[in-house]
Amino acid sequence: MVKTYLFNIWNLPDYYRKWAETSPLGWDSVKGLSDSGYPRFLARGVCFRSAEVIIALKLGNWQRTLMHEIGHMCGYGHTNEHGHIMHPWGLFRGDEGIDECMLETYTTMDVIEQ
Repeated sequence: MVKTYLFNIWNLPDYYRKWAETSPLGWDSVKGLSDSGYPRFLARGVCFRSAEVIIALKLGNWQRTLMHEIGHMCGYGHTNEHGHIMHPWGLFRGDEGIDECMLETYTTMDVIEQ
């Protein structure tokens, strides 16, 4: 069964405010380094599995950011393979690796565009 997730697309500075409001860690979740070693505040998207919410910055190709965050919701981690949707750096992401779980989740999402 595919869960329905809420996807929020925000402009700056509302993106960071919504991120801090949604995270159980508050503003601390925006600070520090990600598991891939880059500053978290540079992330263009974040997912909260427990709240079933994805928050993304409305900048550039946010649809690819959405698919990347859905990948995390489906249980996938980062890979350094260029062209893979789960590459940690958006510049190097492609369509490779998009699977049935991601596509089913995408079709059942409730999107809120701010």
